[in-house]
This record gives sequence, structure tokens and C-alpha cells, in this order.
Amino acid sequence: MTSIIKMRGAVLANPVLTLNDIPFSRQKCINWLGADSVTISEYGVESINDYQNGQVYPSIDTSARTRVCKQDTENGINVLTFSPENFAVNTINAYRILNPQQFNAKDALSFAMLIKAEASDYTSGYRAIFHIGMNNNAGSNVPMIRLQFTSDTAFGIVARHSSPEETAEQIGINGLNTGYNVLFVELDYVNRRIRTKLNDAPVVTRTAFPGSSGQNVVSASAVVGLAGYLSASGQAGRTTMFSGKVREMSIFSGPLSDAEITSVTDWLQSKKVLLNN
Repeated sequence: MTSIIKMRGAVLANPVLTLNDIPFSRQKCINWLGADSVTISEYGVESINDYQNGQVYPSIDTSARTRVCKQDTENGINVLTFSPENFAVNTINAYRILNPQQFNAKDALSFAMLIKAEASDYTSGYRAIFHIGMNNNAGSNVPMIRLQFTSDTAFGIVARHSSPEETAEQIGINGLNTGYNVLFVELDYVNRRIRTKLNDAPVVTRTAFPGSSGQNVVSASAVVGLAGYLSASGQAGRTTMFSGKVREMSIFSGPLSDAEITSVTDWLQSKKVLLNN
């Protein structure tokens, strides 16, 4: 579990005890990733750190010493900048999120993100912000979840319920603003629906996962990546990386209530206004 409490204005010795003070669904949080707790070197961001339990999410690339991510500041707020377009081919690897089992056997997985796309060529990639991949019967790694920009102003969701052999759900979200956007995505496996919310627009609900029932399946051998979708070996090519900025991404064991969705997205909206000012 990741909870970068620092981003919420509290830096305490035992942040687990402060979770009830955080202004949204603390108990349901699986990951809390952001720009305020990172390990920096002259090469860029070496790892994104788990502020709650000390786990780190390192860059896979340890030989080229090239980092795809750096910490920047916009209007006094820390952000993570991912920019593969200026790197040579085969020098980039994604940040691999450890322990895929934290995403397994969930009623729903809910994502709340404050992110910005900055790619110039989406036909070559530069788009995936989060990915869970599992191997199908042919040995190809296919997405169980892929959250990606399809342009600077459009976002795509690819999702499967429990098997890489399933036909994927695919949803597009258009009308993103220039700059940072608040995106909420909930993959509700038990209730067979996908809920989305863009900025201050209402929640949109779509039916999904026909023929499936119960909680989702993510195998122990799945690969989970931040800012890139990964091969079976955990490698990400130059054209499968995300190009843009991340303020924060919270992942919950959902489904969230309407009040919880409002709480977390309102918080992100307040930061979005500052970043886009």
C-alpha cells in the first residue's frame, strides 16, 4: 500500500496512524503515488517511494543509467515529468510496480489521477500511464488494465475481467483540456460496469464485462507498470512509454461511493487549478 501523506500536508513518523485525517477513502487505498517522495540522482528520479511502508518502485534500467522520469516544480507544486521522446531507443524502462497481487481478487479497482499529456506523436506511443499485463495462450503479454492517452486531449481505457483471452473492454474519453486534467476511472468487476469522470463533469456509467462474474483475477506473474506498458519480462520499449506529467495517482479497492468519488476528485480539482494557473 502506498500513501504519500506528504502530499496531503502531513509528514509524521507513523503515517499509518494518520490515515483517518486524509480527506477521502483512506481504508480503500491500495497505492498512493506522486511527486513528493522520490529518490533523486544526477540521472533523474531513481525511484518513486512508498511513504507509508518504505517500499520503493525503482526504474528497471540499471545499466544505461538513463532515467525516464524527473522531478519538476510547477507553480510551487512538485510533479513528475516522463519524457521518452528525447531518449535514444532501448535506453528506457518503465517503473515497475511491485506485487501484482495487491490488484487481484477485487470487487473493483478505482483510479483517481491528476495528469497531463505532452506527447507530439501518439502513433508511436508515448501514452500509457498505467498497465497490468498478463500472458495469453500464445505467450503474448496483453493488458488486463491499460490507461493511456490517445492524444493530448483524449484518453483510452482497455480492461479485461479475469483472463487475457477475453475480449477487452475499450472506452474513450474525449474533451480533455490543455494542461492537467482530473480523471477518475473505476473498473467494477462485480457490478459489471465501468465508471468514469473527467474534471468537474458528472460520473458516466457504462455496462461492462459481460459473461463474467465475481472479483477480478491478476496473476502473480503479471507485470504492472507506471508510465509504460510492459512486456512479459517487464521491459518497456521507447514507443510504449508515457510522455507527460503526473502530480498524483491514487488507486483504490473499490467500488467507491458517490461521496468518496466527489471527495477525491474535488481534492485533485483544487490542485489542478493551481497547476494550470
